[in-house]
Amino acid sequence: MAKSPRLKARARAVYWFSRWVKIRDCLATTGALTEGICITSGRRIRFSQGDCGHFVPGRADAVLFDENNAHFQSSSDNRFKQGKWIEYEKALLFMYGPEEVQRLKELYYNGLKYSEDEYRDIAKKYRLAFKEICNG
Repeated sequence: MAKSPRLKARARAVYWFSRWVKIRDCLATTGALTEGICITSGRRIRFSQGDCGHFVPGRADAVLFDENNAHFQSSSDNRFKQGKWIEYEKALLFMYGPEEVQRLKELYYNGLKYSEDEYRDIAKKYRLAFKEICNG
């Protein structure tokens, strides 16, 4: 079954948002585009071995595109260790404080849904931001 135009736009938005988060955090933690520090394990890993891990899991739109909810995380921690949510929460408490962590948790219950055009705008925003970082 073919994906609807809205789902295609969503997939593209997720792709560019995820790439931007990974490159943002690689630069912030190591100063390099090619490797970064995993938010949950503290290990230095290559860009290609990392994911855009989300603190609040789920695929709801409000959770998915919140920049404070997404960070560079090793693929093994994100995919095979349930995101190591305890370590993730400790890191976010240190980075942002308890109020922001609580706000992120409450996102899970937000019924926000984006339209196809909004997904296209999200994809464009993060594609341009990714390219700007890589070229700058």
